[in-house]
Amino acid sequence: MMVRFSEIINIKDDIEKDAGTSVTNEREDQLWLSGSQIIRKAGEDVVTEIPHTSIRDHVSLEAVKYFEKLIDGAQELRGRVLNDQGISPSPILADLHYVIDNALVDEINEFAMSSPDTYDWMLLHTVRVTIASIKIGKGMGYDTKGLLELGLAAFMENVGMYKIPDFIQNKKEKLKPEEISIIKQHPKIGFQILSKLGGRYGWLS
Repeated sequence: MMVRFSEIINIKDDIEKDAGTSVTNEREDQLWLSGSQIIRKAGEDVVTEIPHTSIRDHVSLEAVKYFEKLIDGAQELRGRVLNDQGISPSPILADLHYVIDNALVDEINEFAMSSPDTYDWMLLHTVRVTIASIKIGKGMGYDTKGLLELGLAAFMENVGMYKIPDFIQNKKEKLKPEEISIIKQHPKIGFQILSKLGGRYGWLS
């Protein structure tokens, strides 16, 4: 079960409506997740899958929205790769551009690094690496164009892993030599996928 933080916010709003209270403009821009009443109403699944200590008390809804848009973008990318469909970096670039222009990088980075593993681990890893890379680029003085290229490269860096069978990726036991050999193919697979983009994205491969 994947529980989105935006869904918990909807639960919070329902609680406040039931109580006859209104949400101030300030609170409309914040996530207030520390109330045990919210967790109880969300259900036991939320309690067991989202440790209370991992939930930040104050995160802007805009940051959560774009964190989840990036998660969705990674999921869409994986689906297209698995189905041998063409991929386009344009939607991801648009989201990254918004994140950079609206100074959401630091907040999304903190949120992503503290998010529980209720998200698919590969998708969460993709977003974490992408945002952390942009954060490093900012520290090194990259301009917007450089940050976008860095972020896109980070977002695509594991694209070949989407072709690796789930039973290998999610295996808890020690991998067999033949399974390790399969995983080692993911850079080559990624190159083959990205090289098909050509044109303005040829540099990715």
